[in-house]
Amino acid sequence: SEEQFKELANPVQLSFDNKGRWWVAVMPTYPHWKPGDPKPNDKIIILEDTNNDGKADKETVFADGLQLPLGIEFEPEGVYVSQGTNFVLLRDNNGDDKADTKEILLSGFDDHDTHHNHHAFTTDPSGAIYMGEGVFLCNDIETSYGPVRGTNGGFFRYDINRRKLDRIAQLSIHNPWGIAFDNW
Repeated sequence: SEEQFKELANPVQLSFDNKGRWWVAVMPTYPHWKPGDPKPNDKIIILEDTNNDGKADKETVFADGLQLPLGIEFEPEGVYVSQGTNFVLLRDNNGDDKADTKEILLSGFDDHDTHHNHHAFTTDPSGAIYMGEGVFLCNDIETSYGPVRGTNGGFFRYDINRRKLDRIAQLSIHNPWGIAFDNW
């Protein structure tokens, strides 16, 4: 709970890694941040059960100083994160569970209606990252394959091997907080 883990405030996305640890993107000041206030200090935290009693007992801040980390996804090379108008890759280069480097992979995602921004990252069986986007936004993302544009909701697919972003669905969807794959 928030009483035990001081950084666990306003969780927006969570995922378990292959070590059984719970990664949580938190936005403590959302939605009340106002211009002139101190800049938001959103974070990605790791909660871990170190004594195998089925309850988390250790909290590690993987990354802080973030703004709007609405999507997180693990890949062997690091953690992909939505960051406002950017799509970034955070890497832990020395194995201490703290992000050491931040690479901006793409920029141009619209974030003026913050909770509709690109979010709910999910990988498909090929390792590509899917992300949803809510209504009211207008994206103009520059990529090495040309611009990718979208308005008023839909879904993107990012091929991590080719570093290629595609708009795979353009539809007026209010806020698609979740993507799932099944046999169909």
